[in-house]
Formats: sequence, C-alpha cells, structure tokens
Amino acid sequence: MTKRSILGCSRISTGGILKSLKPAGAQGVKQLRIGGCFGITDEQYEELKILLGLEKQLQSMAHKPQYYPSGNLYIYAADDRAIDIEKCPRCQNVSLAYDRPADSCQKSQASQPFRACTLCIARCSCCGRCICDCDYV
Repeated sequence: MTKRSILGCSRISTGGILKSLKPAGAQGVKQLRIGGCFGITDEQYEELKILLGLEKQLQSMAHKPQYYPSGNLYIYAADDRAIDIEKCPRCQNVSLAYDRPADSCQKSQASQPFRACTLCIARCSCCGRCICDCDYV
C-alpha cells in the first residue's frame, strides 16, 4: 500500500497516525492525506516527512496550485504531493494551505504570501475567493 488517506477522521490522533506508519515506513508509503487532523506539532510533522521519505527531497519542489475547493475542505487526491499538510507560510502552523485563486486577491494583498491556511485567509465557501477587508455578501 503506497497511499493512505484518512481525510476527515478528526478523532484520530497524530500519534496514532505515526504509530500506524512506522511499521509501513520501510514498505513504501509514499502519499498521505490527513486533512482534518488538528494540533500537529512541528516535531510530528518532521517525523511524518521522514517516514514518507521527504527529508531527501528539496523543500522548494514546485507543485500544482491548490485552491480552496467549494464544499470540500480537503486537497484533492489527484495532487502529486506526498503529504497534504504543510507549514502555513503566514502563521507557521501545520495544516492544509491553499493558494489564492484570483488575480485581484493577489494584487490587493501583494505584501502577503499567496499561500496560507484557512485561519489566516478567510475564503468564500462557494467560490473559494479570498474575503479580504470587505463585507461578506
């Protein structure tokens, strides 16, 4: 089994995920989807990356942009990244992070990172666009 997905399983602890991966680490789990698990520490995130073999990869690997999907909080399974969570460029918490979908969002917030978690950048649940300094209509 090279792919594991526990999307939306918010009652699973990060320790439980790590425990389940350790015996399989040598067997080659290459992709992990854990969106929905909260409270992942930096140490746990680093351990997950080691178990997936990411410590050997470059930090700045280019991936397809990930946009906040309407009606679904999780990054699509078709994504080629080994793990769906990352450190938010804005707050440095480990969570799902999304790119800003619209040019207008990127231009109006040029001094801010274009990628961030949902706590740092509020997004419309219908279209996924940023709700920056405006009234939600």
